[in-house]
Amino acid sequence: MYRRILGFAFRVFISIGLLIFLFSRINMRNLSNHIQSMDHGFFALGILFFIFYLCTWALRWQLFISDTGIQVKYLHTLRTLLVGLAVSLFLPSAVGADVGRAYDMARTQVQKVAILSTVLMDRLIGLIAVVGMAVIAIIIAGYQYLTLEILLTIIGLALMMLASWIIFFNILFMRRFRHIFENIPIINQFSGKIRDIYLALYYLQRKRSLFITAITISIITVMLEILSVIMLSYAIGDRVDPVFFFLFLPIIWVILIIPIAIGGLGLRETVFVFFFSQVGMDTSHAVTISLLYYSLYAVTGIISGTIPITHNLYIRLKQILNHNNPPISEKL
Repeated sequence: MYRRILGFAFRVFISIGLLIFLFSRINMRNLSNHIQSMDHGFFALGILFFIFYLCTWALRWQLFISDTGIQVKYLHTLRTLLVGLAVSLFLPSAVGADVGRAYDMARTQVQKVAILSTVLMDRLIGLIAVVGMAVIAIIIAGYQYLTLEILLTIIGLALMMLASWIIFFNILFMRRFRHIFENIPIINQFSGKIRDIYLALYYLQRKRSLFITAITISIITVMLEILSVIMLSYAIGDRVDPVFFFLFLPIIWVILIIPIAIGGLGLRETVFVFFFSQVGMDTSHAVTISLLYYSLYAVTGIISGTIPITHNLYIRLKQILNHNNPPISEKL
């Protein structure tokens, strides 16, 4: 418990520290003016693309859940995904979202290992699509805009993920090193569940039609989220070439997986400034776009977290009222 509190405090400190550092280097009046003079039409388009992005993300996860034989409706999957976003506001963004949705879905299902495997596979496919989108953008038009360092970073990340995928899903290779992990005390306690999760992931990735469909949906999902951010940039009057969003946002999303900030706050704004300032975007614009982008997640998470609480309170209040006011037949 003490370690968790200390870890949470550390991430809050990192988020606040990064934000203070950024705000000390930009004109806060410019930040306020960007938001006040925002084009509401483009902002509405940004929200619309963001909603479509969440819907396609839930559809991708639904594919893996359905393949395991678990009977869950799409709307339930979407609601659970939104609950995950609510949790991500208080934990590292990607980790929090996965923990939240895995817990919420698993508590209503018997096949908990299968649910966890779908969450992990969904995250892996999402990462592949994100890095793949950056590579596609480079091949089509991006190579001429990038420095050698950024170009090598994207290509290196893609090759590293490909090599990791091949090694991880080589079941003979993993069996050779199984005894090493089983001798580690903490891991040894959960060796059975870890093996079950690994096998579930292994058989999921072997289904070629499922894999291709999930990758296709993932590419659409990534494009929708990128378009959402582009609309936010247009809303504040920034006109940086859209190709840079297709190049930089995938890298930023991978960086945000690093669990050092609460909900990615502070870290997100820092990497936005780092990348987009190199292609001529004003620092205040980069911070504003990042905060608007975060606000979409924050508002969605707050609403998603509030609705279940309100619903439970309503049911509880209804039960109390029914208990205090029994039907007429009971009174007689």
